[in-house]
Amino acid sequence: LKCTRPASETLDFMHKTAVAPESLLSSASAVRPTWGSAQPVSSPWTGARECGSLEAVVAVYGAAAPEAAARLPVATAPRTHKEHPFVFFHQRKTGGSTIRTQMVYSAKKHSLSSWVPCSDKVPCESYYAPPHPPFYAVYGGHLYWASVQKALLRQQGIHVGGAATPQMHCFTVFREPVSRVASCWHAPARRLLDIS
Repeated sequence: LKCTRPASETLDFMHKTAVAPESLLSSASAVRPTWGSAQPVSSPWTGARECGSLEAVVAVYGAAAPEAAARLPVATAPRTHKEHPFVFFHQRKTGGSTIRTQMVYSAKKHSLSSWVPCSDKVPCESYYAPPHPPFYAVYGGHLYWASVQKALLRQQGIHVGGAATPQMHCFTVFREPVSRVASCWHAPARRLLDIS
């Protein structure tokens, strides 16, 4: 692919004129998004079909990626431990069972204690984080926020009942809601078929 403009010039044009990459997929002139009617903008891709292809857009962004990555700040997250635990809030039908399995594996690999339902003798139908010692460095499951908050505040020696928020790293996964509800609806039927 050979475009008439260098990648840096192309990116500058895109940012200055608010050209969305989707608009580059056709050979028509680029369009600036506005609240009123869309206004045509002169574009380096007008009439140059090969420069408006998806491959060309990927090439432009790909060429600029190393420079953009070099400008990102380097940050290191604090290490997970009992005073600053990692919590995975597993929403049903979002692929969380696989994440929980990997969490338990990683916790053991790094010698961290974990409390994850369906592993290490923790009952599968556990929705409340354990409120009393022993406390853990890794929690994961279909957990209620209030139970996690109380357990971690106790774990960190902070009075439960105030507006305090415990120190923790947390993570969850969202899924497109319609397919998630459909999956929740069909899951019991699949379990019944597996049993019979």
